[in-house]
Amino acid sequence: MLTVVKPIGLDRSGRLLGLRTGEVYYSEKADISVPGFDVIRHNQCAEGGAGAREFRTLLIDLTADRDALMAGFKKSTAYEIRRCEQSDGLAFAIDPAPAAAAVDAFIAFFRAFMVDKGWPDAGDKATFYGDLLHQYRAAGALTISAVAGADGRVLYRHTYINDGRRARLVNSASIPRSETPPAAQAMMGRANRCLHWRDMLHFKDAGHTLYDFGGISTDGADSISRFKLSFGGRQVVEYYDFYRAFSLRGRLALALRGWRTRRGEPLPSPAQEPAAGEESAPADQASGGAAGP
Repeated sequence: MLTVVKPIGLDRSGRLLGLRTGEVYYSEKADISVPGFDVIRHNQCAEGGAGAREFRTLLIDLTADRDALMAGFKKSTAYEIRRCEQSDGLAFAIDPAPAAAAVDAFIAFFRAFMVDKGWPDAGDKATFYGDLLHQYRAAGALTISAVAGADGRVLYRHTYINDGRRARLVNSASIPRSETPPAAQAMMGRANRCLHWRDMLHFKDAGHTLYDFGGISTDGADSISRFKLSFGGRQVVEYYDFYRAFSLRGRLALALRGWRTRRGEPLPSPAQEPAAGEESAPADQASGGAAGP
């Protein structure tokens, strides 16, 4: 279980009451106690609670040995990874404790990716994810990985939030398509698959037991979900965006939030990633973008 200090959609009452708020990831129970906080919001909790929303994701068991992990992949995915490792000459890097400058470099890369894909509000999304990743970094929970070509140019970057047990994909982004020679398009797909594989091995060696792809769609039919499902694993339904108070001030804040909801007032948007499938990439570069709540 991981707790990250962050705003959680109680901005008005939070400022008024001076609340200490945070988000809890991967709790097995909804009814928990988190000392030092007035209110927490659950994210990917095994149990639901009042107002909870469902979230479907894909988990890979990292306790299996390397051969068993690879055996769980689709044959085409395993082949692409082996080919990449044998002949593409790529360089892989994983930073389990990135500096603030590394987060900023990823956000600049991610902004260029979003602009290239024509996503609306790329600047606002970049600001949002910059704040989010810096919060994860402050909690000691952020990992950034990358793969570069033979010329040193970074082709893909991934970000993860992890708690020592589960590592969850947050973002995946690539260089602009216009900067990728047509002959290198197939290699790009191999590079991304191989980066996921190397990330899995890193987290496995670090003692993590689960690799979380950060969400899939309900029917698994979109290109991003198909890409993720090619790595095998098991689908689970978890719950997010519901609250628990631990103090009188916290209970008052939630009561005010409920009252505003009943009055039909707009509430501040919680600082969390969009649901799986809301943002997507072309099938040949699937898994690019944002992943999960």
